[in-house]
Amino acid sequence: FAKEAQIAIYARSTFQPGKETIVRKLSPGIPKGVKSVVSENDVIRIKLTGANSFLNFNKITAYFNEKEIPIKELNIDRDKDQANISFVISYKNIYGWEIVKTTIIKLCENEIQFDDSLGAVSLIGEGLNNDVSILMDTINFLNGSGIEISGVTTTSFRISFLVNRNDVENCVVKLHEKWIEEINIQR
Repeated sequence: FAKEAQIAIYARSTFQPGKETIVRKLSPGIPKGVKSVVSENDVIRIKLTGANSFLNFNKITAYFNEKEIPIKELNIDRDKDQANISFVISYKNIYGWEIVKTTIIKLCENEIQFDDSLGAVSLIGEGLNNDVSILMDTINFLNGSGIEISGVTTTSFRISFLVNRNDVENCVVKLHEKWIEEINIQR
């Protein structure tokens, strides 16, 4: 509401003088767009399907909460009595990943699928989703470059693409050339 009414909110730190967060609409002088391209190779997409998918998701999240394993890129697609649930985890920093994997397979009675062929590439910046132009330009650019997109997640400051792990490095280079180097040349 404050952004739409053009009211700036200043949240200042009590403990660190001079530190503050300002919530407001971006003024025309503040640069918008992609500021960086980042990637992560060690991700697994976990899929739950069928009538027990919500029950299984609850079992997994309770177990992950106990083990302090965060989930990312959650997608729930419900159709009547059935749901398709998928999410991504970064397994690189999970101690004993094979034990964790075996445990969640048992929790879900084998109604679970793992896709470890993916990596994540993200565009980071201000106002990336103020409209759909950056998202659509990137999707069209990656399709034209022969890089298959297996999933997309957006926030106000990030657009993440799941791509084949073997394409991650090439994808980062191409997106950096398109969104960072090309923009800097135009300025």
